[in-house]
Amino acid sequence: MIRYLLFPVMALVLIVLQVTLADVLFMGVIRIELTLILVIYLGFYGDLLEGTVLALILGFIFDTMTATVPFFYTLFYPLVFLAAKGASLRIYGEGIFFVMGFALCCSLAERVAGSLLYWHYSAIHPPAPGFGPVIVQSVLLASVVPLFFAVFKKCDGAAHVGTSK
Repeated sequence: MIRYLLFPVMALVLIVLQVTLADVLFMGVIRIELTLILVIYLGFYGDLLEGTVLALILGFIFDTMTATVPFFYTLFYPLVFLAAKGASLRIYGEGIFFVMGFALCCSLAERVAGSLLYWHYSAIHPPAPGFGPVIVQSVLLASVVPLFFAVFKKCDGAAHVGTSK
């Protein structure tokens, strides 16, 4: 029960960490979406109802802090969660290359959908930086997924210490 109360605070800390790390390490050019990795992790290892609610909360907090398109992450993160949950039910989700490929596809889909919606809502076509930073960001995100999955498994294991199922 305490996990549900602490999750918004932990989500806020994760988002602040994500934004500050991106600015410090990559000078704002490339962003590693830690929140996207967490939503994918929830899809592979979380409960359906719990994960959907947590993905909605995470997307809403991320939208209120950083998004330029209204409710983009609030809608995108539950869709990614449900896709990961569906993939984990049909395909063995422990395969690291499958998870990395799934994260790569989700990251590319997020960037493409976000850009298209931004252009639609703002009617301003910003100069396109090209596909270089988008592909580098997606490949970098996919390559750090195993590391963050291990960290999330340790945190999840620590949260379940002393509880019985």
